[in-house]
Amino acid sequence: MSRGSEILRLVSQRATPRFELLGYALAIVSVGAAIIVLTLMQTRWQAAAHVSILLFAVIVATRFGGTKPGLLAIALSVLGFNYLLLHMHTPVNDTSLQVLRLLSLVAVAAYVVWVTAAERRRAAAFERLHQEGLRNNEELRIENMERRRTEEELRASELKFRTLAENAPGAIFICQDDRILYCNPTASQITGYGEAELCGRSFWDTAGAESRDLVRARAEARQRGEPVPPRFELKIRTKAGEERWLDFTEGYFEVCGRPAVLGIALDITERKQAEEAVRDSQQLLVQVLATLPVGVAVTDQKGDFILSNTAVKRVWGDPLIVSGAERWVRSKGAWHGSGRTIAPSEWASVRALKTGETSLNELIDIESFAGERKTIQNSAAPIRSAEGQIVGAVIVNEDVTERVRAEEALQESADRLQHLSRRLLAVQEEERRHLSRELHDEFGQLLATVRLYLQAAKSAAGKAAQPSLDEAITLLQQAATEVRGLALELRPTLLETSGLETTLRWLAEQFQQRTGIVTEVVGHVTEASGEAAIAAFRVAQEALTNVVRHADARHVWIELSQGDGVLSLVVRDDGAGFNASKALERASERGNLGLVGMGERVQILGGSLAIDSQPGRGTRIRVALPLAEPVAMPAQHMA
Repeated sequence: MSRGSEILRLVSQRATPRFELLGYALAIVSVGAAIIVLTLMQTRWQAAAHVSILLFAVIVATRFGGTKPGLLAIALSVLGFNYLLLHMHTPVNDTSLQVLRLLSLVAVAAYVVWVTAAERRRAAAFERLHQEGLRNNEELRIENMERRRTEEELRASELKFRTLAENAPGAIFICQDDRILYCNPTASQITGYGEAELCGRSFWDTAGAESRDLVRARAEARQRGEPVPPRFELKIRTKAGEERWLDFTEGYFEVCGRPAVLGIALDITERKQAEEAVRDSQQLLVQVLATLPVGVAVTDQKGDFILSNTAVKRVWGDPLIVSGAERWVRSKGAWHGSGRTIAPSEWASVRALKTGETSLNELIDIESFAGERKTIQNSAAPIRSAEGQIVGAVIVNEDVTERVRAEEALQESADRLQHLSRRLLAVQEEERRHLSRELHDEFGQLLATVRLYLQAAKSAAGKAAQPSLDEAITLLQQAATEVRGLALELRPTLLETSGLETTLRWLAEQFQQRTGIVTEVVGHVTEASGEAAIAAFRVAQEALTNVVRHADARHVWIELSQGDGVLSLVVRDDGAGFNASKALERASERGNLGLVGMGERVQILGGSLAIDSQPGRGTRIRVALPLAEPVAMPAQHMA
């Protein structure tokens, strides 16, 4: 029933009691009015009382009030008619006539009430039928509206589903009785079959052999009542023969009262290929790590090992401690050289994880978990995510125990060789000093004695021998000068008595006199002595010798300076110049050790020598020598 019909029914039920009261009132009023009219007719106009007036009152009460008010009007009319008959002194001989009139009134009034009641019942029935028809029409109208709304909603829902299905990135299948009822365009794109080709055929016809076994196993498990996950991966073969992987999800519902399957499939071929590539890369990484001679390990953010090769076990011992916190505490190590113990927070992997620091080739002395003492090169670097967050670290350990021992032995040998070389230079200078002294003292005195004897022979000889003796004396003087110069070059006494600067000025003067090449000494030193002064003098000697032999120079400058415990010497000329690197190579190959000897002499003393020369641009030789005296070699190194 509609809401409007229900409201009309409630209004009608609420209005009935008031309508009945009004009907009773109408009956009383109409009968009362009729009695008043009859009374006036008899008393005032002396006319006979007409029953039709009371009958009219009954008709009015019945017509407008209903059956019960009509019956009330009949009763009131009878009482009123009796009242008029008894109290208005109606003649006795008229009594029978009045009774007849009263009976006719009752009969006619009853008939009128019955007819009116029947008519009202028919009208009420007709009204009920009319109202029922209206209610039915309203209900049909509402039902039609609801059906049209449902149909519109169904069409909208179907449009949404079709729009969603046709634009969905995944394939959608609706299957019933193992046949495809519906598929979207994506399903056609994935399988390579047209929509018309797919509809009506079994979807599992496109599945590979292993996938059919999977589907069969799922169906058997479902028949046994076992829970089957709705989502699984499936391999299919397209119309072109290509293999594709699908992430398949199936659900069950009813279509036309029969069970059907809704399947949604996403093409995960690229993901599977990427996973396979990752697996291949991981296998390759494992193989590479297995063949590396150094230990490589990868940790997570907590420092726990998630990947390591066998070389790590060779370094630290087996079994490895996977936990980062435990490993840092139990690892024993010290910085190579200083011997200071490494705290748990100082390991390179800890710094990489905490601060993002990259450490390379830190030399560490460790005690492995097996108790072996080793020296390793430890490196660590953080691993960052795409957002820049530190998510782990990579650690590289190389066992360099043998190499470090060999390097230390080599360094010890080099130190011993350097000490021996310095000692050899010292012995060489000592021999030069001794030879210089012998030439100056012994051979010089011998020449002086011979000259005295020649002078004596000259005074005793005749005039014929005088020219020969004079020439012999002159040659002897030249020999004495040469011996004196050679003695000074071997070991100038000025170097010990007057210092380096004075000695170099004397050397420059002697060089200019002998060669005619202008030679200047510029600069000033005060504390140069010992081996540094000797080395500087020998370099200057060799440089001037090379100028005479090769430079074809017109001017030579010797520059001296000192500062911060370093003696600096520069010898430069304006000569022809040469290719320094090639000259050094040829000198080593041919045994011409002038330049090479200069460099070795300087390096033995811990200094440096640089040669800057280009053809046509002259030559510059720069030497830097420490002024500190060398440290004595330990006794065990002298063995």
